Amino acid sequence: MSLELIRWERFIENSLQDPCLIVDLRNQACYQKEHVKGAVSLPYTEWEGHWPHFPKEVPIYLYCDRGNAALLVGRELDRKGYQAIAVMGGYPKPCDFE
Repeated sequence: MSLELIRWERFIENSLQDPCLIVDLRNQACYQKEHVKGAVSLPYTEWEGHWPHFPKEVPIYLYCDRGNAALLVGRELDRKGYQAIAVMGGYPKPCDFE
């Protein structure tokens, strides 16, 4: 497998069409303020023990505040055999809670 990197606009298009898992890696306050419909909140600081519960049969879209955490988690999931897709640039609106 190979980690895929996509822009926000393509992520929105793809995630609306395909069965997938969407993971918001931002902190809980930012998630509660606003998030992508259907996204689960799993802050970057807490993701480590949760990845074994992720499905391997669907793409896993990862987004964070700037894109760095999504890239790091995506690389790790890719090494573990998941179909990880990191959203470059992060969530399009800044969060005041970070």
